[in-house]
Amino acid sequence: MADRFGARNVFRIAIAMFTLASVLCGSAQTLAQLVAFRVLQGAGGAMMVPVGRLLLLRNVPKSELVAAMAWLTTPALIGPVVGPPLGGFITTYFSWRWVFDINIPIASPASFWLPCSSATCASPTTPVRLGRLSPSPPSPCPV
Repeated sequence: MADRFGARNVFRIAIAMFTLASVLCGSAQTLAQLVAFRVLQGAGGAMMVPVGRLLLLRNVPKSELVAAMAWLTTPALIGPVVGPPLGGFITTYFSWRWVFDINIPIASPASFWLPCSSATCASPTTPVRLGRLSPSPPSPCPV
């Protein structure tokens, strides 16, 4: 899919799919709806991991690839440690729906952080530098 439609486009679609499914999970009224929306959320999340790695491999200079992979794997290492206590806190003091709604403000800006891949934007082959922790500059073209 990434080769046919572009890795950035597929990654944006995966983020949008995950975010929309999170909204739907948080608003589910039955167990069947929750399960169906979780499947959709899982499909979006499953697309993000390999396509995210592909974007790194294609856009990060070889000399910075190890550092970039470390940044990519850090959330996967922290998530299993922080996630269960945080989820327990959220469900105890707020609502189980907030476990899904918390993804929205995190995932929504992510598509704006991706450099645009259209002809009016920077070249998609321009390497991304990891010398700073801030996101890439705002894209001049719509997402």
